[in-house]
Amino acid sequence: MIYFSLGLPGWLAEWCERAIALIADANGRRVTAALAAGGAAIDDAALCAIRDGREVVLGARWPDRRLESFLAHTRAQFILAMDDPRISATNMHDPDGVDFIQAARAVANICPLLMNLGKLPGALRVTRTDASTHPIRTLVEIAAHLGFSSLKKDEAERMAVSLPSNLGEKSWSEQVPVAMRNLVQGALGSYAVWFDGEPLAELVWTRELFFMAGNKASPTIPIDLRDTSNGRILVFGPYLELPSGYWSAKVVLGLSSEAIGQTLTIEAVSGIVLASAQLLVRGSGVLSTEVNFTIDEKLARPVEIRVIVGRDSTPGQLAFGHVEVRPVVLHCGAGTALEQRHFLEALAL
Repeated sequence: MIYFSLGLPGWLAEWCERAIALIADANGRRVTAALAAGGAAIDDAALCAIRDGREVVLGARWPDRRLESFLAHTRAQFILAMDDPRISATNMHDPDGVDFIQAARAVANICPLLMNLGKLPGALRVTRTDASTHPIRTLVEIAAHLGFSSLKKDEAERMAVSLPSNLGEKSWSEQVPVAMRNLVQGALGSYAVWFDGEPLAELVWTRELFFMAGNKASPTIPIDLRDTSNGRILVFGPYLELPSGYWSAKVVLGLSSEAIGQTLTIEAVSGIVLASAQLLVRGSGVLSTEVNFTIDEKLARPVEIRVIVGRDSTPGQLAFGHVEVRPVVLHCGAGTALEQRHFLEALAL
């Protein structure tokens, strides 16, 4: 038997894995723990079970689509640790290796998959609030979900004492430099809200996540539009995945007066061009335009936003601001009784 606990690295994932092991032990099961990343989780768990002759509590950090497919096909019961992705990004940060841009990018790219996993029938979603504020109730729910015998309250109370505590843990904003807080909040804050049970809101991709054509640096300085070749891409990125559905991306730019009269093209790309829009520069200052596109469930590719200038020797400068990405909710109502009657009469139905 393999007991799956999926989620991002951090305190909550450790809490869930340890909770499953304690519950299994209380039910007389001989268990061993295993950690794995991605689709290798299934193979690693099987090897552990064969080697140790025990059931396995598998902590699958950074699950991938292979593991998602396996869980969807088998309809297996599993625990999904819905930790705050902003805290997961701070856990990844390493001053000598992974910076906050890389950490936020990595976590943002796994969040849509975690959302998909949370919708599977075999998932039991556990949040930080569940584990820290209601540990007894959460332990009872985990036991029932994984098919163990009913866990008594006094047993759950004893287990809760031995589980990892997050008392004294700093908030994500205390661990992130002021200059990086907008980036982390913009890329991950909406997912944190969804993981806590609220609708997915707007994501903001800041300029640090993008690249300038030519030197591949972030577009934190004005970009000279002069002496460009036809159709040149000025800015591109951030190569982040999005959940499936309808999306609107608002691209915010600043342009100098010399660029008035020029036309920019904004593209949303994911393997293929999903949508494009033209922006005619009618005045200097802050300008914006939107592109609307659809992410198919089977697409599973990062999204790229491109800013393209289409004329040679275009004068002026461009300052890249950010991209606001919003899920579009489509409403399809039946209409009022009067509206329906009018249409039926017009169609002679």
